[in-house]
Amino acid sequence: GAGIPAPAVLVAAEDVNRGKPAPDPYVRAARLLGRDPGACVVFEDSPPGISAARAAGAGLVVGVGAGSGAADPDLVVHDLAHVRWSGEALCLRVLSGAR
Repeated sequence: GAGIPAPAVLVAAEDVNRGKPAPDPYVRAARLLGRDPGACVVFEDSPPGISAARAAGAGLVVGVGAGSGAADPDLVVHDLAHVRWSGEALCLRVLSGAR
């Protein structure tokens, strides 16, 4: 719905020893993508997920939903309806900058 291509990698709970809030899911996903976690953008709607993304060293942590702001993401979007990938840039309609 957001116009973002389907992910090339999917990491499920059974793919890691420790789930969120441990960083393992995000570290594994970055590794499978051949990227440094610092070059990754994470969209999360839960405090444990936001904590996991932070612990993994994600370059940008975007909270989804107004309630996610309490977990201290870098930015908050209402939902993914206004998130777009242009092929060169990620475009967001931001509710607030938590930092």
